[in-house]
Amino acid sequence: MKLRREQGAHLLPTPAGRAGTVRRVLRGGTCFWYSVVGVLVACQLVAAYIYFFSAPSLHPVKSPPHVPPLTRAHSQTWAARAPPGRVVEPSVADASGLGPQAGEGDQLHPHLDVGNERYVTPHSPPERLQPKRINECSKGEAIGMCAQDPRIAYAAEFVYPTWVIPMPKFIRKEHETLFFELQQVQGYMKQHDSRDCQNTNCRGVDFPPSERLVFHGEQFTYGHVVSVSNGLYAGRPSSAFSGPYECEWPASYTMLYPPANQVLKPRYEKVAVFVGPQYKSFQHFIDRLMPDIAQAWDLVSTDYSWLIASQPAGTDTRGEIWQHLFGRHGRVWPSENGTVSAEQMLYTCRVPRFHPWIWQRMRDILGVVHVPIQQRTKIVYLPRGRTRKVLNEEALVTAMRAFVASRGVPGEELVVFNHKEFPGFLATRDFFNHQVKAVIGPHGGAFYNINFSPRDTLVVEFFPVKPYVKTALRWPEGTWWQAACLQHNYYMIPIESPDGRGDVTVNVPEIIDILRKELPLPSTTDVKARADLR
Repeated sequence: MKLRREQGAHLLPTPAGRAGTVRRVLRGGTCFWYSVVGVLVACQLVAAYIYFFSAPSLHPVKSPPHVPPLTRAHSQTWAARAPPGRVVEPSVADASGLGPQAGEGDQLHPHLDVGNERYVTPHSPPERLQPKRINECSKGEAIGMCAQDPRIAYAAEFVYPTWVIPMPKFIRKEHETLFFELQQVQGYMKQHDSRDCQNTNCRGVDFPPSERLVFHGEQFTYGHVVSVSNGLYAGRPSSAFSGPYECEWPASYTMLYPPANQVLKPRYEKVAVFVGPQYKSFQHFIDRLMPDIAQAWDLVSTDYSWLIASQPAGTDTRGEIWQHLFGRHGRVWPSENGTVSAEQMLYTCRVPRFHPWIWQRMRDILGVVHVPIQQRTKIVYLPRGRTRKVLNEEALVTAMRAFVASRGVPGEELVVFNHKEFPGFLATRDFFNHQVKAVIGPHGGAFYNINFSPRDTLVVEFFPVKPYVKTALRWPEGTWWQAACLQHNYYMIPIESPDGRGDVTVNVPEIIDILRKELPLPSTTDVKARADLR
């Protein structure tokens, strides 16, 4: 008898098979085999029913006996994990349009409104940039994503407002000209042209397209968090860039579905999957994994286990950040066969990778508080190792030290950054949070430490460009976009690399001019305020 496979993996006899069976039954030869097939079909139906609709109590799990179901997080879900002694500074107006307005959005504790309302966090971006949560649903509800797939235990969709990123600042017109000639920048301007959306969700935004990039469309304004019933992590999403199972838009939560013919016995009750491309490096942990955590932060109850593909070293910055966020408990790792199973498995990959609300929320989750730039005293230079070196670095550092000494500002100094001199994540975070007012150096992953700095920090990046062909040697958006999202004061210095490998020679007087322009001498009041903080 021929069989055909339909949705749900049930085996059903084809019309030809049924006709043949009838003929054989009439001939009196196969009644027994027909009964066997019927029993097999019934078993398939029972197995499918158990797989899709069984209650969690049917599965052996290694979780506490009483764990509340995944529902809306109440206002104090993460209050216990907020950094102790947090002081919320009054927010100030910001000309970039990316930061808080006076008195807008600051809260002492995380807060999530019940229902389809906007929600805010400490030092929140302005209300106009906060996402709206829509179509929140639980299993069995005939709305949103839950109505489309019975395997979804919970889902919430987010709609983010359209937003803009200003172009970098330049110290010379030649830098600006070279920047706009770069092939990558021309591509950004085509992709983020304001004219593409000025009659839809960009209505009311008025600026020349050459001055700002507009981020609109689903990839930059939509996200969702989905909890899959009886989910299976088997290396998907992966930690590879540009692979078929990359944790990136437009990845699908269906990658957490087990094979159709597998009846899963979940090992854990609730697991949140946080796996990002190349997240084992510090910079990609920040830009590929932290956005997922930021979007899901208020939607995940404290009894969740937290999953990453491999365990970070305890002395590694990523491991220390992980411990700061989630504590020592509740982490699970894939078993020897590379899998983890759970009654509810949370999928978080669909998130706008760059949005000011996401990045400012990341900074808040990491425990950064606002310290006015007038009260910070360190100018940090970020040296490079073997690649993208500054060929006249010694002359540059000497000139910056002389500039700082000539100002005579108490406590002000140039620091050549070496991460090995800091005992861990908290020491690095607190240094950039409370002391650093300017970060300068060649393009590289060390710039991701600006995520630990309050808004208004001066950021000056030397960016290598291939000579003659007008193309960037690295990714221009890396530091530029995150600095804009974080409300930093960002300068790009595009420099042609003579060897085509990223090494550059910096115009030292230009760097001193930027420091002199953007870091005016503090007033007597500012000096007194710094003294009071000691």
